[in-house]
Amino acid sequence: PQIVDRALALANAVKLNENEAATLARLFGQKDVTAWLFEQRNVELVAITRGARGAMLSTERERVEHPGFPLSSSNGDPVGAGDAFSAALSLELCRKSPLSVCLERANRYAAHVASRAGGMPSAADYKY
Repeated sequence: PQIVDRALALANAVKLNENEAATLARLFGQKDVTAWLFEQRNVELVAITRGARGAMLSTERERVEHPGFPLSSSNGDPVGAGDAFSAALSLELCRKSPLSVCLERANRYAAHVASRAGGMPSAADYKY
């Protein structure tokens, strides 16, 4: 808990999956991890991914949710989808895109990666 707490104290953006958010809640005795990160750790942005059910992106002033995209193939696997989500989210945040656009594009790219086998499929056939 001490290492995680120190890392969170240095972060201004945090991406968690649902299991990680539940673990933080348990470790730090919090019912609402997102509110706790804003209020007690001065985090500016929280992303919580929900696998095939999409994700949520929050700041203190705005919260957007996206239901996710269906996979384009049943031959894929989820390995790498979280990293793909983080990469696309980071790119869109750097572009200063609206949160809804950031979340939509991050979900779309994560679904693309999860639709392919392996953790790093080629992006050559990916259409933004």
